Amino acid sequence: LRLEENLIKKAKRYAARQELSLSKMVEDYFRQLTLKKSPDSSSKVQIEPGPITRSLAGSLKGIALTGSEYGRYLDKKYQ
Repeated sequence: LRLEENLIKKAKRYAARQELSLSKMVEDYFRQLTLKKSPDSSSKVQIEPGPITRSLAGSLKGIALTGSEYGRYLDKKYQ
């Protein structure tokens, strides 16, 4: 692969912040691109969540906000 040096530097910094190697990040990206579609989901492809998303999974367990409650929360937050 040939890429712009500046792009490689930016990607390395991003990978470091995600606690991944650039090679692993590229490997994961290519794997996602080449996943076969599952037979029961016509055109949808399952994408594995990244490390940040995985770390947050379940953090709001047991909390159920209605649309109006969330709206009030946003109104208060952005006043």
